Amino acid sequence: MRNIRLLILALLILGLGTSYSWARQVYKWVDENGQVHYGDTPANNTIKQLQSLEVQHAAPPGSSPPPSAGTDNTSAKDSKGGYGEQLKQKKEERLKNKAKAAEEKKKQDQLNAECKEMRDHLQNMQEGMRLVKRDDKGERVFQSEEQRATDIAATKARIQERCK
Repeated sequence: MRNIRLLILALLILGLGTSYSWARQVYKWVDENGQVHYGDTPANNTIKQLQSLEVQHAAPPGSSPPPSAGTDNTSAKDSKGGYGEQLKQKKEERLKNKAKAAEEKKKQDQLNAECKEMRDHLQNMQEGMRLVKRDDKGERVFQSEEQRATDIAATKARIQERCK
């Protein structure tokens, strides 16, 4: 019986200690040197830029999540309401950068495919394959040696210009 009373007393003391830590106020301030500090009490009374912050604590292990769980932290704000907007701007910036990187990758992949096609075409021309084109009437016309040499030079120039 005595052990149960000691256990209940210990749990009561522990419960009171943790509830106090949940109720603390957090302050943010900038000192004379421009350094940002956080604490439960400000260092002195001469600080000009003192802000009181709302702190959202994580739920203790084994407890149910708070009602706002599952939402993003864009609602976390200081006393002037600035953090939510900053988080939204950073998120938008990350999304824009991601989209830009995806677009650049798509362009690079397209350029690589185009370069591969030009190199294959050049290799076919250099191997002496007789290239055939269709004229206006749809008839096959074989390329002359002069045309082939001109086409090889033009393809080499395009490869040098576009493919690095």
